[in-house]
Amino acid sequence: MKTILGAIVLSFCLSFGAENGNSYIGLKEKTAWSFRMNDRLTIIQIKNKEHLGGKQCYKVEWRMESADKPAMRSEFWYAKGDSVFSAGIGAFGTVIVYPQPMLIISETTKPGDSWKFVNGKGAFSDTVVYKAESYDSVYFGGSKIIALKITRNGRSPVQTRWFAKGHSIVLEETADAAAPSPFQQEQSSKPVSFSPKTDSTKGPFQSAKPK
Repeated sequence: MKTILGAIVLSFCLSFGAENGNSYIGLKEKTAWSFRMNDRLTIIQIKNKEHLGGKQCYKVEWRMESADKPAMRSEFWYAKGDSVFSAGIGAFGTVIVYPQPMLIISETTKPGDSWKFVNGKGAFSDTVVYKAESYDSVYFGGSKIIALKITRNGRSPVQTRWFAKGHSIVLEETADAAAPSPFQQEQSSKPVSFSPKTDSTKGPFQSAKPK
C-alpha cells in the first residue's frame, strides 16, 4: 500500500447528514470541501439541485485556490441505489448531457473492478474505461486515511481520483499536469501545511458546514 501525501484540509465530513448517496459520496446541497488536484488547492462545492437529462442532480462545482473564484467546471451527480452517477458536465458556459449515466463509484466498488462509459456518437465517440486500482494510504487533514484509487482512461487525459469513505474525493490528478506531482510518494513524512488564508478551518469554508 502506498502512502500518498494529499495535503488536504477538509471543511467537514461530507457524508455526515447527507441527503443521499453512499459512504464514498454523500450528496447534500450547499456543502463544500477542499483537496489537492495536480498540486493545487481545489474546492468542490455542491451548490443546488438541477434537472439534467431527465434526472434530478446535484450541481457540483470545482474551483481553484479560492471559493470566490469562478467555477472551472461542474459535474451533475445523482444517486441510484448504492451508486453515484454523473448525468453531464459543464465548462465555459456549456453543459454536455451524457448519452448514458456515467458511474462514479458504488458502495461495493473494490480493487479490480472496471466499467466502461461511451460518450458521444460515431466518429466523435470516446470509450472511457474506469478501473478501481488499489487502496492507498492518503494524508488528509493532517492524518492518514484509506482511499480507493480509480483511474480513467480514454481519449481525454488520464484522470486519477482517490475516494475515501466519509470524505468523497480526497485527491485528484490528471496526466496533463505541468509537472510530476510531489504529492505521490511511497513514503511521506508529514502533510503540507496551509496558511490561514487557505486553511479551511479558518477560511471561507466554515460557512459551508451543515448546521
